[in-house]
Amino acid sequence: MIFGCIFYCVDNARYLLLTMIDQDSQTEDTVTLLLQKERFKIDKKKLIHKSQYFAALLSTTYTDHRLSEHIINYEIPSISFQDFINWINNDEHDVMRKIFNKHNLGRLLILLELSVLFVVDDLIENITLRLEKYYLLPIDVIDIWLLAQELGLSILQDLCLAVCLDRFTELPLNLIYKLSRQNFLKLVGNINLRVAKIYNAESYLPQIAQEWMKINKDTIPLDILKKTGPIVYPSIISCDNSDSSDVNNEFYLHCWNDDKLIELATFKYPKDIINNNTNSRIIGMQITARGHNLYLSGGEFGIGSGRFNMNIWRYSLISKKWFFETSMPHARRHMVAAFVRNTLLLAGGVGHYRRKLGSLDIYNVHKGIWIKGSTMPVEFVTPPDYFVVENKLILYFNQSKLRSLPLMYVYNIEWNSWYIVSIKCQQQHVRELHVTTPIMKFNAASCYIDVNKPDRINLKTIVVICNNLEHNRKQFDEVTADLCGTNDDNEYNMYFCFTLLQNDLYQNNMLICTKDLRFALICLAEREHLQWHSIPIQNPNKFRSLTSESRSDFFHLMDPANLHVKSAVKLDYTT
Repeated sequence: MIFGCIFYCVDNARYLLLTMIDQDSQTEDTVTLLLQKERFKIDKKKLIHKSQYFAALLSTTYTDHRLSEHIINYEIPSISFQDFINWINNDEHDVMRKIFNKHNLGRLLILLELSVLFVVDDLIENITLRLEKYYLLPIDVIDIWLLAQELGLSILQDLCLAVCLDRFTELPLNLIYKLSRQNFLKLVGNINLRVAKIYNAESYLPQIAQEWMKINKDTIPLDILKKTGPIVYPSIISCDNSDSSDVNNEFYLHCWNDDKLIELATFKYPKDIINNNTNSRIIGMQITARGHNLYLSGGEFGIGSGRFNMNIWRYSLISKKWFFETSMPHARRHMVAAFVRNTLLLAGGVGHYRRKLGSLDIYNVHKGIWIKGSTMPVEFVTPPDYFVVENKLILYFNQSKLRSLPLMYVYNIEWNSWYIVSIKCQQQHVRELHVTTPIMKFNAASCYIDVNKPDRINLKTIVVICNNLEHNRKQFDEVTADLCGTNDDNEYNMYFCFTLLQNDLYQNNMLICTKDLRFALICLAEREHLQWHSIPIQNPNKFRSLTSESRSDFFHLMDPANLHVKSAVKLDYTT
């Protein structure tokens, strides 16, 4: 901090603002602000309009409001105060673009302090967005986080904390060790902290904690170092228009939290897509999620038009803003878009001249670079079922229409290679499988939107009953052992149980994946079905787009409301 008493001045300014009279009575066009020996002339009306502090200072309720010069009694660098004056006098976006770049972080942070001191809300928002887009990198994010705490900027605090938790192993250790006990616990004691795969989480965090305690001569409870993974929820995007390709639609983001469907956010497409000057339709665009962010990619403005969205946009659930992320190497629509760790995979789909694509583009969101993945062994015009298991992308093709067994294509990002997995398929009597707890331990199949009857849209979830758990667990293991060749007694020998054929939830098949990535498709016997619980959706109009033929899937997302949850919470699934 370069000056004190900020919050006293802010509170005083807000109090005076409530009592000031109409500023139109002011006749002077400019006012001079004296900082040390320098004079800064500024447009009075703009100053009053943008700064609540000066609006109060120059109101008629303040004794010196008729003075043409006012002394600024703070130690502010001249260049930073000139930045503030320029922002007030001129177009703020033009000033920010001209005088700031990635090497001017210190100057930008001083301007942020001035925006809080002089209560300029637009400038606070402008700088926060610029920081989120360019500066929240591991080398600087701790310093920005600490300043945001001092200034009481809650949104910026949450943005910084999210980055610190996501990229903890990249943070400078000397800065971690300097953190106060409270801030140190906010990081290492947070359930959402991620440890990069190259580190052993069980040994890495204790080493960090032991060194912090040694340097700070303090102790912390080591139980908080145990991690079960970030809190994630199955989420879905819908709109109240059956034509979900209309770029003017308002979209609703809902997440399934145990027994409730919660609306997380409402948003529209980025302005660049809305103002595309085409026929206002975007076909085959894909939205996926990582952490607290949505990523929008691809799509064509009308089938066969050749006008593709070549950009990837990121929507922050914390700041509620869209950001341009990067440009795509190839035009695509109807592709698979999925995250494996911190890399976005864009696989297959359709490109220019309606050609099916076999290419795979991989984007590292932390490094901001693209690499080319191995050519796919399959092509498609409609995205298949897909999911990520053990940092592998899995594509599932149901071949029932061709009367052949389902096919599974697996991409191993570490080997940069694809391989095909054969799936055993047979009919089983599984009358009691629906009452076993393990079904709910997987990150798929926890809920579906049933749109078979558009006038009564229901949310269907698997019923979990804990009665006779040992018998049910044994039967479940016997079925998977028979189909997958495993008899592992470990309670968590399953990665997921994914129910298929969503159009008729009473004739579902179950796709099972084991730890060694063996797959089995269990076809339910005649008159057998999983036990589902139906919950009517309160506002079905918001889900109208799901009744159309266009595909819309649940994906996993982190709710900003859980950003500060401590490690004491035990979870049933992890990312």
